[in-house]
Amino acid sequence: MVLMPDLGDWKDRAAVERVTEDYIRLISFARIAAVTSGQMVTFCRSSNGKKCDGSWSEGTIIFSDSNRNRIIDGNDELLRYSPQIDKAVSVKFRSFRNRQYLQITPLGFTDYQNGNFTFCPQNMDNRAAQQIIINTLARTRRAQDTNGDGVRENSRGKPLSCP
Repeated sequence: MVLMPDLGDWKDRAAVERVTEDYIRLISFARIAAVTSGQMVTFCRSSNGKKCDGSWSEGTIIFSDSNRNRIIDGNDELLRYSPQIDKAVSVKFRSFRNRQYLQITPLGFTDYQNGNFTFCPQNMDNRAAQQIIINTLARTRRAQDTNGDGVRENSRGKPLSCP
């Protein structure tokens, strides 16, 4: 008898991995844009690519935000619109002060917003969950499975949990 791996699990893990990688690239892009332009840059959730609204799973925008009001206005410029990446992955953002956006200063720091993005598959299997942890330098790192139980731990050492 030959046992086949569960392709559903593989597909869920691949989708979560793809979305996680995309967010790492987006955060890095926002940091580089802030430093090179010498302006505040806002990274936020967006359902339509024009304003900060909706959920993180619907899409994101990155824009220069000279007056720091989280609205594309005046001389602000939309730098990147990323529509919904994968409907099978839920995205949650937790940050200091519970803000649902990330602002990066011209020096490449967050605006006192260390936090994390958690990515869960549609089946809510904690073993497939991933997390990006963001420090105040706007640098990212991935949550790791430090105890070898198959579930990654968050920045506080607690197992990631999909709701």
